[in-house]
Amino acid sequence: MGSCILACITTLKDLFDDKTRIVIDDKWFIIGEYKNKLNQSGQPRIGDEFLKWVLTNSWNTSRCQQTPVQIDASGELEGFPTDDELSQFDRSDRKFVVTALAYANHLGQPVPILNAVDSDWWIHKKPLQRVGISIEFLCSDQAARWRIEHGETA
Repeated sequence: MGSCILACITTLKDLFDDKTRIVIDDKWFIIGEYKNKLNQSGQPRIGDEFLKWVLTNSWNTSRCQQTPVQIDASGELEGFPTDDELSQFDRSDRKFVVTALAYANHLGQPVPILNAVDSDWWIHKKPLQRVGISIEFLCSDQAARWRIEHGETA
């Protein structure tokens, strides 16, 4: 798992060093999920530092793009694809898909979703790609294992 951790740290360091920026939803569903799992003080781990960075830079458009998303009458995010193959996609991850699609539709630019070790993204990668979602798998060793587990060739 060492190479996976290094890939994730490198990705976050690039973000901290202004080499890239992130996209979040304007209703803060994504930030809310991060706040449930990480420490807002920025300590002790790099994931906590990431949350602090997001909170500090959420209104700085050169670092963080807040993308408008819509909520339906039941409080759910609108815009998740109706593809039958995505019906079992993790409900808690749908906010990332909706936000990426909204960003692409609003600004005409696709944005990749970065994933480290959540297998749901691998399982659903083909239907997600069909609807315009690009997924960047940061952990090549884990992706290779998923490829084998699912009988895929490189």
